[in-house]
Amino acid sequence: MAPEVKVGGTKNALKCRYTPSVDVYSIGVLIQDLFNVDFNNWKNQELDDKYKNIMELTLSALSGQSWQRPTCADLLTMRNQWFA
Repeated sequence: MAPEVKVGGTKNALKCRYTPSVDVYSIGVLIQDLFNVDFNNWKNQELDDKYKNIMELTLSALSGQSWQRPTCADLLTMRNQWFA
C-alpha cells in the first residue's frame, strides 16, 4: 500500500488523496515481487543492463514521496527504450 494511502488509515481511505501515483507504487511492488528485487544488495552485484534498468525503475516507482514517482507514461517510455 502506498505511503499516502497508509497514512490515511482504513477509516479514512476514501478521504485520502488517491492519485495515479498510488497505482505506480503498486506497479513497483509487483515488479519487486516478480523479479525478486533485493534492494539491500543490488548495488554490490554485477547486473546486466536490463536488470539494472528494472531495478532503477522499481526504485523510482517505490519512492516514498508521490511527487517523485514517474507517471505511467514515463514507465512505458522507459520500458520502450529498453527494447529499441
